[in-house]
Amino acid sequence: MESSIAVDNEMNFDFYSLADATDEQIIIRHDIRLLFGWPEWASPPKREDMLECSVELISLSRAEVT
Repeated sequence: MESSIAVDNEMNFDFYSLADATDEQIIIRHDIRLLFGWPEWASPPKREDMLECSVELISLSRAEVT
């Protein structure tokens, strides 16, 4: 597996995500570079919200079963 991958959202082409991958996990975050060209009148998402939002995928061997 590569050390990083890009993820496209087929339902919303305005948002792009980047992922950091290791053997054990993949962490997906929004690519905040899209805010640089987003006009203010178009109500861009808040930078803080984008930085806080992430998805972590872990291997089943690392998962805690409760």
